[in-house]
Amino acid sequence: EDGGMRFYFTYLFTLASIRGEENVTLTDEMRAAIDAKVDDALENMVVVGSTQTVLDKLIALRDEVGHFGTLLATGHDWDEPALWKASMRRLAEDVMPRFNQHAEAAFARTRAAG
Repeated sequence: EDGGMRFYFTYLFTLASIRGEENVTLTDEMRAAIDAKVDDALENMVVVGSTQTVLDKLIALRDEVGHFGTLLATGHDWDEPALWKASMRRLAEDVMPRFNQHAEAAFARTRAAG
């Protein structure tokens, strides 16, 4: 997929790979390494999908790492603002109330067991 998130991570990893250098020409090897990092970031750092998929991924994350306090959601205004607004609205109205119920129940189970 060549969406806004791929562009964002490609930009960041390209800057990281050439930091401190001037007039750098990226080699095929450098581009391949950047693409691999981007693929990894998109797979492991970005939660996307339907409302249920996002909820399931957030629950799996919380179950894996424990309570993490705050969820930071980002948006990129260069990539279809209406799409981002709708996504944020679904996250706030559909996903987070259900996620908070799961987190509260998990916390209560932990307290009862301890």
